[in-house]
Amino acid sequence: MKKAIKDYSSDAIAMIVLALIAVFVGGYILSNQRFYLPAWVPFVGTDFYTLNAEMQTAQAITPGQGQTVAMSGVPVGEISAVTLKNGRAVVKMSIQAKYADDIHKNATILTRPKTGLNDMLLQLNPGTKAGGSAPDGYTIPVSQTLPNVNPDEILASLDTGTRNYLKLLIGGAGEGLRGNSKELAATLTRCDPPARDVDRITKLLAVRRGNIARNIMGDQASPEAVAAKAHELGLDKPLFARLGSWLWDALHLQFGKSYFSEQQVFAAIGSRLPLTLTMVVVAITLIALVATLLGVTAAVRRGAADRIVQIMAVLGASVPGFIIGLVLVLVFAINLKWFPAVSRIGPTSKPNVWVASLTLPVIALVLNGIASATQQIRSAFIKQLELDYVRTLRSRGIPEREILFRHVLRAAAPAGLTVLSLQFIGLLGGVVIIETLFALPGLGRLAVDATTQSDLPLVMGVVIYTVAIVVVVNLLVDIANGWLNPKVRVS
Repeated sequence: MKKAIKDYSSDAIAMIVLALIAVFVGGYILSNQRFYLPAWVPFVGTDFYTLNAEMQTAQAITPGQGQTVAMSGVPVGEISAVTLKNGRAVVKMSIQAKYADDIHKNATILTRPKTGLNDMLLQLNPGTKAGGSAPDGYTIPVSQTLPNVNPDEILASLDTGTRNYLKLLIGGAGEGLRGNSKELAATLTRCDPPARDVDRITKLLAVRRGNIARNIMGDQASPEAVAAKAHELGLDKPLFARLGSWLWDALHLQFGKSYFSEQQVFAAIGSRLPLTLTMVVVAITLIALVATLLGVTAAVRRGAADRIVQIMAVLGASVPGFIIGLVLVLVFAINLKWFPAVSRIGPTSKPNVWVASLTLPVIALVLNGIASATQQIRSAFIKQLELDYVRTLRSRGIPEREILFRHVLRAAAPAGLTVLSLQFIGLLGGVVIIETLFALPGLGRLAVDATTQSDLPLVMGVVIYTVAIVVVVNLLVDIANGWLNPKVRVS
């Protein structure tokens, strides 16, 4: 016996080692084939916890067919059962216990096909810590689940004409994309980084907007003080209730107070509006004069003068206003020191301070806005010069200067006025950047500060004022067009 044990001991040990290796390898393979061993099996055993999900429909969800549950593309469990409760499908999921701490009560479920044969996959979004941990056996409500959408169901709900047009659209899109897959993939890839950045910024702004009371009270304020401030400002009311209250007050010309400065919105805007209007009115006046001079010169002289004017117009339109402003500051404020780099305008500033502080901002607005006005006036002037009445006036011996500035300019003025009105509206938006660049205490700077602080009454007040200015400008332009062109007058 001893001799037999001695002779075959090495073989026995080898067989035992091979058997253990086979058990571990087989267990590993089976675990990756979704054949899970009990938790008490060492190394390869798997523990589960149960998670349920209510769904409107469990179509094509079949337990026991290897349909998995995934988080961020990683399989974390499988579908173990489907039952019916209160008219809704309840899907039971067996989730690996090591992922239990990652799943919260505000988790969401999306059902989507994994293959073209409707082999379903449950995409689990684990939610955030704010929702609290989901205990074993927790049921995700139907409001947080989305079933798979079958295209046939959508098509069946459409009428025949819409269905045919949709088929034509899809067919045309497929024909247009044929052979262009690489170009499409490259285009979509280029859109990915901006989309991520915009998404991150939007989420941060949403968090900031949701904490207006906290921003007002500061980080050291207690939750009770923050809640009291939110109640005082009405931020705890539903959105539509707050909107209705604001509309009612706006109809009575009551726009409330600023959340942060507690200054009346009318007073805050009224203290900033004169500077902005002064800058915009001076800029639009200079644009009208210079654009008329350049446009008439280009239309009458043609040749080299026309080409030079068009090149200048294109250059002016292609360079952004803030770039022009930076160049002006660098040359005339920092190097030559002719003008201040930032505004020195205050409540009691003298006219010379206003002129010195507004010169560079106005020049930046004029250079950027003169291009389109010049092109429009040039085109309108050329069109008028080709009409018969101009030849008739010339045949009567009327001086060329009188023909150009008394007859042709008046006939071409409506087109120029229209583009100037659009320029005026554009300047109201452009001053936001210019006022920020030159630290001007105007309406644009006020809008930027109010938006950054989520000062809703002030933002709404700025919007209302801007809309009112645009309406008044358009009305004045229509009146001027009626005076210049009798054809458009209302009888």
